[in-house]
Amino acid sequence: MTIEKLAEMVAKGFEKTATKNDIKELRSELKSDMANLEQKLDNTERRLTAKIEAIDEKVDTLEEVDVRDIQRRVFILEKDVKQIKHKNV
Repeated sequence: MTIEKLAEMVAKGFEKTATKNDIKELRSELKSDMANLEQKLDNTERRLTAKIEAIDEKVDTLEEVDVRDIQRRVFILEKDVKQIKHKNV
């Protein structure tokens, strides 16, 4: 093998090697992509938090409605039981 052939092989090998500028450019793109991803995650977290809070409020409202309905029904039943008790006395 001649020095010229070896030099050609080495040169071909370096043709596909990334340069410092390539690495800097890639790093810059990755930083930008990461910033966009972080922003999207923050927005998603905010939206999910708002939805969870809305669901919690609805659950609280439903629990109040259910408790009131049950209390009303118990009151009616207690009243009916008292009336039946007085009739049987």
